[in-house]
Amino acid sequence: MRKATRSITGGNCGMAASSQEKKATFWRDPALPGIELRLSSYDTPTFPKHSHDCYAIGLVERGESTFYYRGGYHRIGAGQLALIPPDEVHSCNPEDGRGWRYRMWYIDPQRLHELAEVVAGSGARPCFRSHVADDRTVAGHLLHFGSLLQDGGSDAGEREEAMYASLSSLLIRLGECRPPTGTARQPAAVLLAEEYLRTNIEETVSLETLASLSGLSPWHFLRLFKAAKGLPPHAFQTQLRIDRAKQLLRRGEEIADVAYCTGFSDQCHFSRKFRQFTGATPGQYRSAQGC
Repeated sequence: MRKATRSITGGNCGMAASSQEKKATFWRDPALPGIELRLSSYDTPTFPKHSHDCYAIGLVERGESTFYYRGGYHRIGAGQLALIPPDEVHSCNPEDGRGWRYRMWYIDPQRLHELAEVVAGSGARPCFRSHVADDRTVAGHLLHFGSLLQDGGSDAGEREEAMYASLSSLLIRLGECRPPTGTARQPAAVLLAEEYLRTNIEETVSLETLASLSGLSPWHFLRLFKAAKGLPPHAFQTQLRIDRAKQLLRRGEEIADVAYCTGFSDQCHFSRKFRQFTGATPGQYRSAQGC
């Protein structure tokens, strides 16, 4: 990848020390690509509205949270599951001063797509019947799989079997496999802008530039984009940058190089934004525990 040629500084970036930085821990297994576990605990609102490029399955272990999803706010508490498809804007935060602890499984879409095709035929895609669920069986499978990921001495075959048991349970009990259907197309102006932002992820792109791609006024384009994506263009680009940064960090790239290649002004700016979206510093994420 391209190396940084401008100065990207390190340091602690003004972040709080250890107790603040222990809010999130990640686990990954190189033998099971496309699966990631995060264990987190917070006592103050932490995350802005955001999305993931994967399925995100949350299980609350302690406390309660306000869950924003598809324009509404919902309460979610201990023992409940949050089921979030890729690219759905959401946020999940505790009430200020009331702590909560939860686990998140991030699942590459291809994992569930392959399973859905086994169930419903070629091209079938999984979807969830609800965004919040109470299901001890699914929760039990996920917890067992998570415990094996956390246990560095567990057997690779056992982890793989637990992963498939978890995904099968999730899909069969809480989801459905729909045959391929035509998808509603987004406005051409939004598609053009999204492609431009993805191609120029490291650049600062103005609203006027994006609007000019389709000949719209900035005001009209902003309304159109936000209605389609759930986020304004700048926030959407930040999300793209964070997703790209996670990919590079999982490869073990240097943090300064990742900051440069994803368009952040310096390493401190990158670290602040990364922790805002993931609950962990770039260094903590890169050094996630593996099996």
